[in-house]
Amino acid sequence: AAIHLSASVHLSGDYYFDTCCPFSPLKCLANKNLVEDPGLDEMQRKGLIWLRGREEMDTATQRKLLDYVGGGGKLLIDQALPSRELDHSPASILSRELGVELRSNDGRIPKIKIGSYEIPVGQSPAIISGAGEVLATDMLGRPALCGVEFGDGRVVIAPFDVTYQMRSQLAYLNSIMRWFGIRRIVDAKTIRGQVRHGVDGETFVYLANPYRHTVREEIRVGEDRLTVELPALGIVKQRMVPS
Repeated sequence: AAIHLSASVHLSGDYYFDTCCPFSPLKCLANKNLVEDPGLDEMQRKGLIWLRGREEMDTATQRKLLDYVGGGGKLLIDQALPSRELDHSPASILSRELGVELRSNDGRIPKIKIGSYEIPVGQSPAIISGAGEVLATDMLGRPALCGVEFGDGRVVIAPFDVTYQMRSQLAYLNSIMRWFGIRRIVDAKTIRGQVRHGVDGETFVYLANPYRHTVREEIRVGEDRLTVELPALGIVKQRMVPS
């Protein structure tokens, strides 16, 4: 079947996308020292900063992250909150200023609940206490995912690894991104979308039909609404341009 798309689709604002590595285009700070790299100006240009599993972080870096969020930035913290300096001395500035603490979970069920949905997360999440809006609970109804407003920005605390392996786990990614006001780059019910960056700096979206029959669907890609017809297991590639 023919696939009818415009020459390119338009992209504006903050987006995230469904891929096997959903945060690949976002700044990951798992092994970065923000005091040296990057600077606040560079940080503010990011749609979102993802801080992964850091229990050790120097005081200056924690303060820099607070400055970033206070100036309107979006910060996702998963698995742990920094609690000590690189020399192991106590340093819980992020936790104190955001008004959030994590405590161990005595439960054994590696799931969280969003509404009536039970979603596996691979580990029993820590319990969140303190300020913030509860976005998900553990199986006993205790906060296990929360959003915090700080200055002009927002923070999400996720005491588990948010890298998803199953499609059902998109439910917590949707909750996280809704809190940040970030939309999916491809909004579709059946057709799957992935975004890749070319070596020349261009951005492409790949639309795929995972089924063994033809699919025709109206979808949103970036700022464009399109009617797409894909044959069984068909894939189409489109260039994305800023609006």
